[in-house]
Amino acid sequence: DIAAVKNIEGVKNICAVFSKDVKADIDSDKFVARIESLPLDISEQNENYINRLELSAGRMPENKGECVIQAHGMVEGSDWIGKTVTVTGEESTFGEETVTFTVVGTVTSARYFSIENETTNVGSGNVGLFVYTTEDAFSLEVKTDIFLTLELSKKAVATSERYFDEVEEFADKIPAVSEV
Repeated sequence: DIAAVKNIEGVKNICAVFSKDVKADIDSDKFVARIESLPLDISEQNENYINRLELSAGRMPENKGECVIQAHGMVEGSDWIGKTVTVTGEESTFGEETVTFTVVGTVTSARYFSIENETTNVGSGNVGLFVYTTEDAFSLEVKTDIFLTLELSKKAVATSERYFDEVEEFADKIPAVSEV
């Protein structure tokens, strides 16, 4: 399906990732966390790395079992580096009953800038911790999320009616490829 979406007229860049909302612990603190894989190539040269993270402290994950985190309004600085994120009961997602990630950095993301928490059907219903890790942490066979950018006309300013019309026109093309 990723290749089919990439071939739709108007797609400029595409990035597919694994993502799962889970219950997680850091020390004695409990969170509802969204764990998401990073693209294999996170370099500045990769135009398909959409929703690029900004490193605040530490470094980006390089090995399985490492992660960077962003928590809604609470993770800043290097105090989190070296802590362990523990997830249990997600063997179908990660291949193990209990999986741990060592925090090697903190990040900010343009996707999660609102003061409102992201919603989920896990735990409290609100995501409070965002965890980004390497693809090899997941045992899933199929990517769960696709991010893309479109070739829109120059008159399609993000808040304009034209922008929404062009995006809606593109969105109408997606069901046709989902049947491929």
